[in-house]
Amino acid sequence: LAQLLTKLEEGLLAIPNKQVSTPYQQLNRSTPEQIIKAMYDLAPLSEYEQNWLAIFAALPADNIPYEHIDLLLDYAEEREDALLSLVQKGWLDFAEDTKSFKVSPVVQVVVKGKYEGMDAALMPLVEGLWQNLRRDQLHHDNYALSTILVSYAEALLDSIANKVENDLAILFQNVGNFYIDTGDLYAALAAYQQMQQIYTILYKSAPEDSYYKNGLAISYAKLGDTQRALGDLDAVLDFYQDYNRLSKELHKAFPQKVSYKSDLAISYEKLGEAQSALGDLDAALGYFEAEVKLFEELHKDFPQNVSFKNGLAISYSKLGDIKSASGDLDAALGFFQEYNRLEQELHEEFPQKVSYKNNLAISFERLGATQSALGDLAAALGFYQEYNRLGQELHEDFPQNVSYKNGLAISYSKLGDIKSASGDLDTALSFYQDYHKLREELYESFPQNVSFKNGLAISYSKLGDTQRALGDLDAALGFFQEYNRLEQELHEEFPQKVSYKNDLAISFERLGSTQSTLGDLAAALGYYTEYNRLEQELHKAFPQEVEFKNGLAISLIKLGTFFRDRREDSSKAISYLQQAESLWIELVRDASQFTQFQKNLTWVQEALTKLDS
Repeated sequence: LAQLLTKLEEGLLAIPNKQVSTPYQQLNRSTPEQIIKAMYDLAPLSEYEQNWLAIFAALPADNIPYEHIDLLLDYAEEREDALLSLVQKGWLDFAEDTKSFKVSPVVQVVVKGKYEGMDAALMPLVEGLWQNLRRDQLHHDNYALSTILVSYAEALLDSIANKVENDLAILFQNVGNFYIDTGDLYAALAAYQQMQQIYTILYKSAPEDSYYKNGLAISYAKLGDTQRALGDLDAVLDFYQDYNRLSKELHKAFPQKVSYKSDLAISYEKLGEAQSALGDLDAALGYFEAEVKLFEELHKDFPQNVSFKNGLAISYSKLGDIKSASGDLDAALGFFQEYNRLEQELHEEFPQKVSYKNNLAISFERLGATQSALGDLAAALGFYQEYNRLGQELHEDFPQNVSYKNGLAISYSKLGDIKSASGDLDTALSFYQDYHKLREELYESFPQNVSFKNGLAISYSKLGDTQRALGDLDAALGFFQEYNRLEQELHEEFPQKVSYKNDLAISFERLGSTQSTLGDLAAALGYYTEYNRLEQELHKAFPQEVEFKNGLAISLIKLGTFFRDRREDSSKAISYLQQAESLWIELVRDASQFTQFQKNLTWVQEALTKLDS
């Protein structure tokens, strides 16, 4: 419309940009915009024809293939005739070679301004879009169709931005799901916020309507998931608490409605994940146990319901994570074996269901990590190879799905860890390079995703560890400096995220060890001191977390051996080593399955014996 105005004002009619007199359609004093709109009279068109124009006015002013129209709108033959009539009358263009329709931007503006029935005419299109953008359909043909449909949905939602309808809320949810899969967290957040706003209004208007209340609850879950990926843990906890509160109310009011019971179970899982990220393992354990209880009941009552079976499998994985973090590897292994068993059954029964295949891949990773901690590297390698095989298949089939690409990256890191532990450094380096390449791609494409930034930082640490073991200290130092730089940025931006603080501590250890070997003792001592300070803070805040207790012990060993070997100060060395010994005595007592703790204890006791002698 703006382009047409310019042409009219500057050339064809030399219309000044002010009101002019015209007898056309009884307009006495009109603007150029009014004149142009008056040139397009909708009155002679049938209701079906006007509805079609409303639909095309809400879609992008591009070629819209008929196959997309047929997919989204289930119209009777007379409505199809109305569409062709608009082509004959010149309202729409039709491209025979591509079988597509196109509307002029001028017509779009006119229809939006003149057709009072536009909102009602668009509701079938809204339903058609959300039906075809459901979660299980997004990934088909590697997101090719859903990418186009999302562009339609966004244009449509812009056209009826102020309308409050349940179908619009569902469409916003599905658009958000698309952006989660393809990595645009801010676009996902915006879509979920629109979903939440609509359901808030609907719920306030009809608080007795359980459907609206459930929709609002789900919107809180979606917002929490997105904020977690963006790193805002305070917002995450608030959203998950709202999700849990509404889910509790729904389950209490409708105890026989199994979907509400399932949502309540999932809300406990979300709270557990948030508390785990904040370092409160006791609270997390309580939430995960509540989740398992509900899913066990659901699976027992409805054994044929695959979503309940999958929910139970995932709940076992969450308990396994907590047991592993608190040092109970035997219990963790049992939960991960159940997770793996159920996911194998689901994948065998539904091989086309990609979420089950992805969960199966993750279950192999959990088994591998647990066997590695137990010291069975051969078993760990086998599980990691399965994880990598499934990860490659998922990424090859759906390269636009960032979570599958992220999973593949992690699988390379795990294979590198096993090869490094078994002494095959060249193969380990190759796996770590594959890991780093994918991490770079993910972070460059989605810098707002903090987990991808942390993954890139860790990939630098893996490369640094391997180069140091291979003897290239200059290369190792460069990698460790990048590791430290990224972790400092993450910790400064998200100080409540304990895993980032722990990674920052480890990065100081890497720098200290490298500088010590290179002979810069002042720099090495500074890094070791920072490492020890952070690990003390972590252990003090989370004394039940075995990883932090072990990290503190290692930081003491670094300081002890530094004063023993570099400063020849046996008094300080003994003090630090004795503190480390005390911690490892506790770890061997409380988490005896970790084979490395006993090895560390034996080492430090031998070192103290030599110093005493």
